[in-house]
Amino acid sequence: MEEIKNLDIKYRNQIGDNNNIAEQFLKPCLKHFSKWRRCTLGFSSSALKTWAGNLKNIVEHKDKTIEIICDINSPNEDYHLMQALEHCSTKEKKIETLLKYQEDIIKTAFGADKAGGDSPKFKKKYGWRLLHYLIANEQLVIKFAINLISEGSNLYHEKAGYFEFPDGSKVAHEGSFNESDSGHRWNIESVSVFSSFRESDAERVQRTIDDVNEDWSGSPSVETRTLSKKTLDIIKSNAPRKVPQRQSKRPVGDQQDFDEKKSVPLNVPLIPEMINGKPFKLRGHQEKAYDEWRKRGDGILWHATGSGKTITSLYSLSKLSLGPKQKIIAIIQIPTTPLADQWVDQLKIFNLNAIECYGSRDSWYSQLKEQILFFKNRKGPYILPIIVLDRTYSLEPFQECLEEILDSYRQNVFYICDECHRFAKKDKTEKLPNVKFKMGLSGSPFYTDNQDSPGDEELLKYFGDIIDEKYEITQALTDKVLTPYDYFPIKTFLNDEEFEDIKEIEQKMGQSGSNEDGELSEAGQILAGKRNRILATTEEKLKVFKKTLEKKEISLTKSKTLFFVGDGSTEVEFTEKEASKTVSLRMLDSVKRITNQKGYISQQFTCDETKAERKEIIKDFSNGVLDALIAIRVLDEGIDIPGIRTAFLLASSANRRQYVQRRGRILRRADDKNKSFIYDFIVLPPNGKNCSFVKREVFRLLEIGKDCDNKEIVKNEMKFILENYDINDDEIQKNAKDFLNK
Repeated sequence: MEEIKNLDIKYRNQIGDNNNIAEQFLKPCLKHFSKWRRCTLGFSSSALKTWAGNLKNIVEHKDKTIEIICDINSPNEDYHLMQALEHCSTKEKKIETLLKYQEDIIKTAFGADKAGGDSPKFKKKYGWRLLHYLIANEQLVIKFAINLISEGSNLYHEKAGYFEFPDGSKVAHEGSFNESDSGHRWNIESVSVFSSFRESDAERVQRTIDDVNEDWSGSPSVETRTLSKKTLDIIKSNAPRKVPQRQSKRPVGDQQDFDEKKSVPLNVPLIPEMINGKPFKLRGHQEKAYDEWRKRGDGILWHATGSGKTITSLYSLSKLSLGPKQKIIAIIQIPTTPLADQWVDQLKIFNLNAIECYGSRDSWYSQLKEQILFFKNRKGPYILPIIVLDRTYSLEPFQECLEEILDSYRQNVFYICDECHRFAKKDKTEKLPNVKFKMGLSGSPFYTDNQDSPGDEELLKYFGDIIDEKYEITQALTDKVLTPYDYFPIKTFLNDEEFEDIKEIEQKMGQSGSNEDGELSEAGQILAGKRNRILATTEEKLKVFKKTLEKKEISLTKSKTLFFVGDGSTEVEFTEKEASKTVSLRMLDSVKRITNQKGYISQQFTCDETKAERKEIIKDFSNGVLDALIAIRVLDEGIDIPGIRTAFLLASSANRRQYVQRRGRILRRADDKNKSFIYDFIVLPPNGKNCSFVKREVFRLLEIGKDCDNKEIVKNEMKFILENYDINDDEIQKNAKDFLNK
């Protein structure tokens, strides 16, 4: 305690001097204290990571506690937060929004952020485990402060605290040093120190303690809140049961990073114990699929969107390597960049770090060539994961690497194709690798129920039969793998001009012919695009949409909403006598304007955003800073958005696969979600008139309506359509009557 008695009256960070705050003031206090209560502004995730090493001795003494009341830096630096605050109509709503923002910082630091803040590199570290242990054992307590003087618009800027020591002595401090890594090491900052060992400091010590305690308890000027139970539960579920110990690193093989916690090199697969804060175990349908695939080594995983196809495939991959301890090159082919980014994150759960073969050639080519060379000397179990986009796969640099892989290691290759239905066309699989281990993933792989179109046969010929059996949305709902839902078809009508335009287009489509898979010819597809654009942007649709948002049950539950607007920047090139013309629609802007008017804090979610921007948007949506996402195409193929509760289908294609996948995405399970709600804008001709596109609207209504909880509402809409329009399709009429008679 001598070093506490001899503390100076002031410390300041300076160059060329040992008189810095961290070493000369904080270190001795943290060594001897029993309690530290601290008010601060600049307390971020960086601070939590930084202090972890200095708090080592706390875990050895259960009577030591640190209590921190903090603001989380300037809200003005967060664009989405500022948008959210502008839409807060009451003081209570503003405070609630600020608290969500603050808690997100803590979630990120503790790996409780499901939207991507849980950095694998940080999670492996001793500090990550130590922080979890401290908060789980209530030795680190965090409260948030809201400045009530400005209703949260300005910062809680108090910078003071005090240490208590086992002998009853106290040391108070005031000053501008902050808790961040940069603050206590690099900023020019100072702290004044008042000690009970100095009689002249007695009044200042007590005054500082009283001020800090008043803020800790809450006052007319400061409101305080603790971490939510949900966040605490996630942190506690990840906390080690025993005091975490720092382990020394030992040398490992070339290019292999060391996992300090598990003592396992990177890319040696690990079956995770936890995923998203919950114990990991395959569900029944996943286990059956894995067992069947293990016997065969190939096949199509026909499982509903949202039922865990990615995890099933990565579990199969990991087991393939772990079982016989063999080394594997995993080639994972993906259609879009956002989906590829998602796979990169999922692989990390299994301790696998992928080479990302997309973007510029310079970003992946040399790394891939190098790792192919190193693979020769690898010892199993080991996996080299390669994620490749379709457009990269066909390029010469990747084909050169693929040829090298197949020439040397063909028996060690496992080819995984996500959204494999895109290869269900004649001769489309010709360039896919001829390897022993294969798995195609899709929630809706085939064009026909009998799987007998040339495209379907192509898919089966390459990948092999369905693994185990198909697992569709109906079964997933029964097994409670997906969330139950209500479905609300909303009728909208074409005006006379729109009707005549579509009728003319459909006549031309009928004359354009189709290919051997039953698909429209190229000319027919261009015409279908024109028709779809009219159906997506009918004059009445936006008016009905606006009125729908005003309904009480919708206006009171804005959060976790998704608006599907089709391809809001749809560009269709068509050639007539003149040069190609580009037609662009901006449905997204209209929906954005209307949702803003109705009080939604929304953000577009498209392929135009960068990887970092998409992660930030998903995080803000997940944590409630954003109410809604307006999605354009990117969510039609594989992307997971956590917690979607309500969805509006403002534009839908004639492709059954699209709304099957959308439905599965909406119905994904989440902790705070018991039910989903789907609002589908059905487009119909003016009363008394007929058009062939009505069949596709009825088909979608039947497909989504068959599994919903509110079938009577759907039946009423179906009766209206059957009574007012001629559906010249025997199969649809039969299905509609069967649905009505259930």
